[in-house]
Amino acid sequence: GEVDLSIPRPSLRSKIASWTAGKSESIVDSCVEVIMRARYCNLYSLLRDHMSESSYIFIVTNKILVDVQGEDLLFQIFTSNILQECVGDESPFFEYIQRVCSECLGPDGCPAKVKPGCGGFGIRNF
Repeated sequence: GEVDLSIPRPSLRSKIASWTAGKSESIVDSCVEVIMRARYCNLYSLLRDHMSESSYIFIVTNKILVDVQGEDLLFQIFTSNILQECVGDESPFFEYIQRVCSECLGPDGCPAKVKPGCGGFGIRNF
């Protein structure tokens, strides 16, 4: 992408200093926040504040698929094909699934549920 996923806010602020010269601090801060969130905006539109910025960056960096299955939220990673003799032949692959809970805490001090069933195993998976 255009923005390094690991860039800290102060570094980004200094990089955009030339085109924000003369702007108020609040406008510069808003620009920095928009650029920082753009690194994971699609995920954020799905999960909102249920994950921390570092979790969003981890998901994007590791190319983890975030899927909603019914009312459950899943993190999925797929391997490349295994046991494939010839390119183009059908072959199996491994799929790693994790049901996740919110990183936000509810009034009881437990993680706020993103969707019912968080933390369980994949449905119909073995």
